[in-house]
Amino acid sequence: MHSSGSIIKTYCEKVRHYLDDPDLDAKYDDNYLVRFFLPSAMTDVISRVSQMSEAQILSSFDITVTPGTTHYRLPPAVAQVIRIGVVEAVTGLFVEDLRPRNQFNLHGPNWSIQGNAIVFQPAIDSTRTFTVVFVPSGDVMCHYCSTLTGSVNSNGTFTMDTTPTLGSIDKRPNAYQGCYVRVFGTVTDEVTIRNHDTTLQVLTPNIAFTNAVGLYSYEVVPFLLEPMIDAISISAAMRAGVGRKINQAHMQSLMLAYKQAIKTSHDTMANMNGRTGKYFASPTIDTHPAFYVGPAAATSTATIGGGAGGTAACDCEDVASQTVQNQILDLLEDLEASVETLTTGGIYGGTWST
Repeated sequence: MHSSGSIIKTYCEKVRHYLDDPDLDAKYDDNYLVRFFLPSAMTDVISRVSQMSEAQILSSFDITVTPGTTHYRLPPAVAQVIRIGVVEAVTGLFVEDLRPRNQFNLHGPNWSIQGNAIVFQPAIDSTRTFTVVFVPSGDVMCHYCSTLTGSVNSNGTFTMDTTPTLGSIDKRPNAYQGCYVRVFGTVTDEVTIRNHDTTLQVLTPNIAFTNAVGLYSYEVVPFLLEPMIDAISISAAMRAGVGRKINQAHMQSLMLAYKQAIKTSHDTMANMNGRTGKYFASPTIDTHPAFYVGPAAATSTATIGGGAGGTAACDCEDVASQTVQNQILDLLEDLEASVETLTTGGIYGGTWST
C-alpha cells in the first residue's frame, strides 16, 4: 500500500512495477494511468469477481416514485438489481417486495431494467419510497485529492473537491452511489456512499464519519480488496503494455500473475457471508456433551476451586458440574466392564456391555 494509504496511488505504483518500462514513466504520468487504464481494468476485475462469487458485493439506494411515472434513472454503476421493496424504518426489514414477472405477463412485468432506467409496469399508483439492492459494476471515474480540500460537514455529508489531484469527477447523476469515500484523517474513514448529489458534489454516507468536521485529503473508489487492487493493476499494466509492445514472455508472466490475483480475490470473497464457521461433521470426544470438562455455566457465587474451599470469587467454574462428572465416571465404568468381558470371554465369546 502507498504511504498515503491511497488505493489509487497504490495502483499507479503497481502498474509501473509490473511494466518496469522507462518509456512508460517518461510518457505516462499517474493522471494518465488513472484516467485511461484504471476504469476499464477496474470494471473487468470487479465484474469477474463479484458476478461469479457466491458472496456478491451489494449496495443499495432509495428511489421515490410518483403516480403515473414509469421511468426512473438508475446509477451508472449498477451491474444487477437484486431486490426492490419497502424497508421498515424501525426494524430495517423488507416488509414489501416488488417481484419481477415475465415480460408477457398479462399484469405487466412489475419492474424491468431498460438501458439506464428502471421501468415500473404498471405504474405505481401512489407516492412511494422503494429501496433498490444492487450489485455495483465498478463503472465509475475514480479520483484522489492529496490537498486538504475535501470537507466532512456538520450534517454528516462530505463535499468533494472539484479539481482532484488524480482522475476526474464523475458528473453522471448518482455516479458514486455504492462506492467508497476514503477520508485520510486521524483514521482512514472508509464508508459506503448512499447518495451522490452531482450538482453540489456532495456525498451522503451510509455510516457516520469517524473523523471530525473539517478538511481532509480523500479518494473515491469502488469496493476493493487487496487482491483485487493487485488484479486491477496487472490488468491495467497489460493494457498499457500492448501499446508499449512488451515481449511475449513479459505478457505471459503478467497473465499468470493476473490469474493468481483473480483466484485469490475469489477465495477471499467466497465465504464473506458464511456466518457459521466450518466444523468437523463426524462426532469426536470433544463434541460429546458427556465428555465436556471445561468451564461450566457462570454463577455469581462461584469460587476458584469450584466449592466452599475456594480462595477467591470468580465468574465461572473451573471444572465440570458434579452431574457431568458422574456421567463420565459411569461411562468409564461401562467401558472397563466391556473390556473385562472381552478379555475373559475372548473376542468371539464376549459381548459388549450396554
